[in-house]
Amino acid sequence: MTTHLEAIDRRRSRSWLGTLQRLTQPWTRHALISPQDSSLPGEGGTPDVSSLEIITRTPDERKPLIEHWKNMPAQVVAYSGGTYPDGTRYGEGRRLLIGQEQVMDSFEEPWCRATIDKVFQEKRQGPLVVVERGFGLGIMSQLILEQMLSRGGVYNIIELNNTVYKWAREWASRANEHIKPLGINLTIQVLQGDADEIIEQTQEAQFIDILISDTYPLVEDELGINDLLGLSAMTSRLKDEGVFTFFASHKDNQGGGLDEKQLRLTYNHFRRFTVETTEVIPPSDCTYLQGPKKKLPVVLCELPRRA
Repeated sequence: MTTHLEAIDRRRSRSWLGTLQRLTQPWTRHALISPQDSSLPGEGGTPDVSSLEIITRTPDERKPLIEHWKNMPAQVVAYSGGTYPDGTRYGEGRRLLIGQEQVMDSFEEPWCRATIDKVFQEKRQGPLVVVERGFGLGIMSQLILEQMLSRGGVYNIIELNNTVYKWAREWASRANEHIKPLGINLTIQVLQGDADEIIEQTQEAQFIDILISDTYPLVEDELGINDLLGLSAMTSRLKDEGVFTFFASHKDNQGGGLDEKQLRLTYNHFRRFTVETTEVIPPSDCTYLQGPKKKLPVVLCELPRRA
């Protein structure tokens, strides 16, 4: 496979000048957690993942799963607002369906905003190389674009599903058309394929400033850790001062923390990470996050460990 990201990093940027309107929906900030060895499950030494029953698959085993997800039909559906029995209201919104799976929902916007604000707070100076794994509804992409306007650089989106990839390319084409006549160096490109494969097959090391991952698990046993299974390759592509974040929800999520697998995998690949939370209100028919109110982790991972 062509080493796409290597070529992207060397490509000359186009220009952009101006601003896009910032949305103003607030997010709730909670106490900062700086993990120490003794606070992680299984005290003592550097944690490993050997006891976590994480199922790994060979490329040949993953191939049919990737092809299946790539070719699944996708659509965006609208839903009406409503009220939970306790009186909590949820708003109307849009939902991405791939096959029959609920993949992303517009109620996640407060989490998207909190996450992007957090990672870019650490990266105030450009130009930057940013990689986003998974386009979804494009909520995160719009927020990343707004942050990149004042920094410039290269912004890459990796998307697997055929239909969503088409939408992402259309979105990027419109954005690049606005970039052309303006004055800040910024290039947006969309790549299609499995995010783990594309990053792993990239030859260049330590060139990414910000890596944001919000993919969908190919199979049920990847739920909650699907964004972390390729961390060895991802950390080798991050700069020493690069940062990583991911959608850290999991099936037992109650208070907005990480579960044991997420903690161990994250700690195995980063020397420092912090967790905050932001509140969201899913609609009553959401299958992957039950309401009425939930706290989602906002994770910032820094200082990548090198293999």
